[in-house]
Amino acid sequence: MQNLSEHDLTGAAVLITGAGQRLADTVARRFAMAGARLALAYMVEDAAAAAETARSTAAELSIQCDPADPEAVRRCVRQTAAALDGLDILVNTAMLRRNAPSPRMTDADWLRVVGVELSGTLFFCREAIRPMMRRRRGRIINLTDVSGMRGEAAAANHSSARGGVAALTRALASELAPHGIFVNAVAVSYLEDELGQLEPAGQARLLRNTPMHRAGRGEEVADAALFLASAAASFTTGHLLQVNGGLYL
Repeated sequence: MQNLSEHDLTGAAVLITGAGQRLADTVARRFAMAGARLALAYMVEDAAAAAETARSTAAELSIQCDPADPEAVRRCVRQTAAALDGLDILVNTAMLRRNAPSPRMTDADWLRVVGVELSGTLFFCREAIRPMMRRRRGRIINLTDVSGMRGEAAAANHSSARGGVAALTRALASELAPHGIFVNAVAVSYLEDELGQLEPAGQARLLRNTPMHRAGRGEEVADAALFLASAAASFTTGHLLQVNGGLYL
């Protein structure tokens, strides 16, 4: 765990997407501990868990928002900026998995996953940039993962979306650095609480191929995101911080 005094976010206005999902909630708790003022955006299927996260983190705002709907994202970010008197940090952690072998992947599952994970990331970034540019400062942290770097069988939608997020992060970093806005990503692998999604043979293969021979913890990802959001990363942009135990180097 990081020394939070070195990564103080006291008073920072932060919007975290994907609330109600385990990793997003862990990030929200870590940022709350660092003193951030939180707004949480959640998808309808995560409403119950997001309500508990909003309560436990004392979030000032909790908004249902479909990341794939640009107009809904626009309203969400505007409402956040109004309620928090601006927006300092955006953390895009919303994710969705609808895995299937490519010949059997439906059009709907392709479009939905890419819509939430890739288009949604762009939509939130695009809207968050507006209030950040007015202050000529801001931080954006996007979630990507090993699937986007090396591909994952039976997950062409998720792999494509996450690879796109990595490229989007670099593109926005180059575009926005002159305006004082830094854009970075955290690239993760399967975490401890996600291993159950894999068959036993898949779990064993994953751990065998990870040089640290263990899965990561959500808290480790949250600490990485906190670093990128803090003053400690004042000369860092366009970086994909690999938090995956060496699975992808």
